[in-house]
Amino acid sequence: MMGWDELGHWITWGLVIFLALVAVAVLINVVCQAMYAFGRSLRGGTKMPALSLEEVLERIPDVPYQELPGGAGGAAADDDDRETCVICVAPYEPGETFGVLPGCRHVFHKLCVAKWLRQNSTCPLCRAAFTVTDDARQGNAVSAVENMV
Repeated sequence: MMGWDELGHWITWGLVIFLALVAVAVLINVVCQAMYAFGRSLRGGTKMPALSLEEVLERIPDVPYQELPGGAGGAAADDDDRETCVICVAPYEPGETFGVLPGCRHVFHKLCVAKWLRQNSTCPLCRAAFTVTDDARQGNAVSAVENMV
């Protein structure tokens, strides 16, 4: 039969082994975090933060709508997306302003595209990914659409 002295000895060794395993796990975690931070700094982890959606929407220019020459009977009749907002499907009115997405240059009502971009990161018409370049951060127009379909 095991005495109290022997039991205390086993408990002590068990605690020492447990604490050693915890220390090894903490050390591995610290080393992994240091390697991640070092790798991120090598990849340029000091990049400027992304623009907020509101900043992006402010940089989309307002363009006044002008009816295409030739009216609805011309070549524009096949291109209904030029005469109506494809988000709300309402026609553009003369004098009304709309927003032009950079890159793909598709046009929409400014409020419609703002609502769309709050839920999606692509152009509603061509589904091109909408991103912001470093030029946009420095005050130039927002200007990048990738993965054109």
